[in-house]
Amino acid sequence: MRVLLLKEVKNLGRKGEIVKVKNGYGRNYLLPLGLAKIATEKEIKKQQEIFASQKEKEEKLKKRAEEIAKEIEGEELVFTFKKTPKGKPFGSLGEKEIKEKIEESFPELRKIGISFKDNFPLKEFGEFFIEFLLKNEVKGKLKVIIKEE
Repeated sequence: MRVLLLKEVKNLGRKGEIVKVKNGYGRNYLLPLGLAKIATEKEIKKQQEIFASQKEKEEKLKKRAEEIAKEIEGEELVFTFKKTPKGKPFGSLGEKEIKEKIEESFPELRKIGISFKDNFPLKEFGEFFIEFLLKNEVKGKLKVIIKEE
């Protein structure tokens, strides 16, 4: 039986691929769970059109993500904290605060998505270079400065 995958299935294939599976696996697992459709010519054409338009959207999004990453790399984010008697910041700087401050400058990041590789929270004064990863596998570095008030 040939089926068209509607979602990624582990050890079988990715969304949009046409794969050959045993009848029982297709009828009893893939089809009822909505993971696949029987691969008719009509379904194949329809899926290819959808797949092509999605790929085009992803390419545009990736190109825009690369542009945003270059812009972000030029940015410096400055955060101020009060100083404790021990000389450390009163509080800490987490991923959430950095994400919010970047999204103020670049609202498009809400669509694209951003994640950070470094360990958080930051609990020291100084300059830090934080690696980030946009949803479309675009990497970059961001300069974060923690100052005392």
